[in-house]
Amino acid sequence: MISLSPKSIFIICTAVAFGAALESAILSPDQREINVGSANELLSIQPVLLFQTEIDKIGDPFSRSRLVDEIVEEIAEEVLELDDDAVLERVSEALVPDGVFEVNGVYFALFNGVRVKKGDTMVRSYRDQEYEVIFDELDNSAFSIRYGEARLRIKLK
Repeated sequence: MISLSPKSIFIICTAVAFGAALESAILSPDQREINVGSANELLSIQPVLLFQTEIDKIGDPFSRSRLVDEIVEEIAEEVLELDDDAVLERVSEALVPDGVFEVNGVYFALFNGVRVKKGDTMVRSYRDQEYEVIFDELDNSAFSIRYGEARLRIKLK
């Protein structure tokens, strides 16, 4: 009687399993011809090269476009009327002074060449509507604007 060690049994089982796997991996000549034909068909397709301008027109399909965000924001604002605080927040985004200077103890700020001081008003537009904001305070570190009952202090950068 033949006695096999566990190591021998493992080697025989591995060889049988490897042989079975190897046999299933080898294709018949007919099957290989079908696969080669499919590969040649795929390789014959010419890729369409897009230039950056075309990609910009199409857009990134995996990200939300700005247009979608703008439409959502516009609809949300039409549904909700803006209160004074919301108007100031939106109008203040465009209020970036070109500079601040002092003459005889009075501070002035320049906005696109327009000089304003404390108490002056400035008309700003947002979404095709004009809002008149009042410069409540103005110094060398910040300025405050007021619209209706709302007041917003903006630090200078």
